[in-house]
Amino acid sequence: MKNILILSAMIWVVVILLASYLYSDTENYKYLFGVLLVAAGLQNALIYSALKNEFYKKPKP
Repeated sequence: MKNILILSAMIWVVVILLASYLYSDTENYKYLFGVLLVAAGLQNALIYSALKNEFYKKPKP
């Protein structure tokens, strides 16, 4: 369960660092950075919620 969250977080770290390096000179950089941070947080929250619901589901007899 945690492996998927860690992998997702590592991918977002690479994307955010790469975007920071490539787009740091543009005037709308702060908006891009904010959108990337919100997207990363939202994706990790959704993955965590889905995995938690799947993990705690009780099998039907």
